[in-house]
Amino acid sequence: MLATSAGMYHASVAFLPSSFSMYFVMLGSAFSFKSPSLLESKRIVYALQLFGIGAIFGWPYAAIISFPAIIEELFIRGSDQIPGRAKVDVLMQVLRKWRVRRINSVLRGVISGASLLLVVGAVDSYYYDRITLSLWNAVKYNLFGGSKRGPDLYGTEPWTYYFANGFINFNIVFVFALLSLPLWGCQYVLWRILDKISTRKSRKKHRVIDEYLPVRREPTHPHMLLLIRMIPFYLVLAIFTLQPHKEERFLYIIYPYICFNGAVSLHLVRSLFNEVAVILGSGGFIRSTVATSGKLNWLFLTISTVLSTMRIFALFHYYSRAASLFMALPGFADTPNVPMDFSVSLKALLPSTISGIDHSLHNPSELEKSKITNVCIGKEWHRFPSHYFMPHNYHLRFLQTPAFKGQLPGDFLPVTNSLRESTSHIQKTFNDMNREEPSHYWKESKCDYVVDIDWTAIPDSVYHEKSEPLPYARQTGKWEKVRCAPYLDKDRSKALGRVFYTPEKAKVFIVKLKNWFLGRKDPEKEAEELDTWIQWGEACLLKPKK
Repeated sequence: MLATSAGMYHASVAFLPSSFSMYFVMLGSAFSFKSPSLLESKRIVYALQLFGIGAIFGWPYAAIISFPAIIEELFIRGSDQIPGRAKVDVLMQVLRKWRVRRINSVLRGVISGASLLLVVGAVDSYYYDRITLSLWNAVKYNLFGGSKRGPDLYGTEPWTYYFANGFINFNIVFVFALLSLPLWGCQYVLWRILDKISTRKSRKKHRVIDEYLPVRREPTHPHMLLLIRMIPFYLVLAIFTLQPHKEERFLYIIYPYICFNGAVSLHLVRSLFNEVAVILGSGGFIRSTVATSGKLNWLFLTISTVLSTMRIFALFHYYSRAASLFMALPGFADTPNVPMDFSVSLKALLPSTISGIDHSLHNPSELEKSKITNVCIGKEWHRFPSHYFMPHNYHLRFLQTPAFKGQLPGDFLPVTNSLRESTSHIQKTFNDMNREEPSHYWKESKCDYVVDIDWTAIPDSVYHEKSEPLPYARQTGKWEKVRCAPYLDKDRSKALGRVFYTPEKAKVFIVKLKNWFLGRKDPEKEAEELDTWIQWGEACLLKPKK
């Protein structure tokens, strides 16, 4: 599931803090999945260290994942057993020492993980030239910013957002993940019934020795351990579903847990199948049922893989071509460096950091020798992939557009003497209310190139009625196309068509099957539906017309 899901396909390569956190959450979870035990005290230490790396160096809210592991370590005995014939006073002493040692393990993990804050705080304080911690600033603004500030200023979504998004990225795996807790409950009830019938007498010796001593002699049952391991998925999903501001990347930290909970559900379905067969069936019926349930795994994985592959192809086919527009910039042909060359930035930054003198391309003397080329973006500013797609000496600029009236990113102070001088400079053109800042706009007449998307299905008359300018690709008197690529018009495409890539024959089959099911027999409407299955816009790189 991890290898084939569409969600992991894009989350694992995204250049985002939440993707970085996802890696370390998955590593930390691998340690926390071990049964708690005094003999495995390093289990929780390593888990909390890895959770700490993901939260402190990545996304701070990833720390939520650690809560179930901490609770398990403090209150669940796991693999630890109590001597069968021990007296109550001995048991109390064992319990007291057990709890102290467990608390000590948790504290070691929390302290070692939190110690990384010293590193982040030192770096932040150095480059901002004041004592500060960027992680706390982010949490303070988002959680304690007040009614007029906070993430809601940047857009809100309905409560169904993450459920629809989860199905798109994980299809039936997400559905099974949601069902893991109800299925666990059914399995637990059935297990209790069967256990009472088969071991009613033998379980008397395992009762609580003293009503004031919450310790049983046998290890924690696997059912309870499994429940704790399923909780992070529900915990994170519930917390972020309750927040009005929602983004797909917020759930990256539980993408591995979606696969885990989905696999648990698949196992529980098979287990329930088999146990019900044992209760109700004869020997031949049991054998046939067990053989059939074994095929459910292959059927489930086949359906999930096919749907995920269709989603991955959709992402690549519908959206990836626009990134190639930046490869058409002349700067790529003039520079020996390839795109995504991280070493160039490091070589430029390290000398200025160490010696306080900047030797990078930002040096004024270097800027005089090489002309800065301005690449402008208007309403599609949020689709800009990364500065790693920009050649050297090319600068991204923002154009004012009626489609967006919020605050756009700005630039650091140009580096002259040291990098620290630039990063610590406080600019007064920023605000925390998402108010439009006119100084961040660039004049269209100074643009050397413009990247824009033309939704070709919208006629010119609609723009005239709204008193909005035409897309740059239609302003043929001022701009000429350098390179264009098709780009999915999601608002005018059919939902199934834009979510999953469907070949032509599959598309015809789906439309005919739907119309047959609904009792429709209109060839014209059927042809119209096929024509509007996918609608395209045109993403273009343009330059001023001479």
